[in-house]
This record gives sequence, C-alpha cells and structure tokens, in this order.
Amino acid sequence: MVKIKHEQLKQLIEAAIFASDKPISINRLKQTVLMDFNLSKLSIKHVIDELVLDYQPRGINLLELGSGYRFQTQD
Repeated sequence: MVKIKHEQLKQLIEAAIFASDKPISINRLKQTVLMDFNLSKLSIKHVIDELVLDYQPRGINLLELGSGYRFQTQD
C-alpha cells in the first residue's frame, strides 16, 4: 500500500467531497480516491472531523447526512 502524508490526505478527502455531486460516505471514499491507501474508517473520520472544524468560521459547512458528507453554504 502507498503511504500518504496527513496534509495530503486531508486535501484529497476535501477535494473528493467538493467534487461529489451527492453526499459521499467514508466507505465510498475508501473504495474510490483512497483505495490505494491502507486507512481505517476511524482515521478517515478523524480527518473529516478536522475539516468540519476548519470550515466552521467560513461561510460553508461540512455536514454529515444520512448518506455521507457534503459541503453546504450556511443559512
């Protein structure tokens, strides 16, 4: 398996969520953009949690929906 630096992983997950036309699940991330990396669901969730915090002061929120994660403008 290929190794990836934390910051690169964060950018890859962020880009995948932005590019997805519908909410994207952790499983879907593992099966697509992260398939070359040996990552646990928990480690992916931790990165997503970091992104949620990163986006809190901005006009965009990273939300967890029933089917996955997506970016949405603040109301």
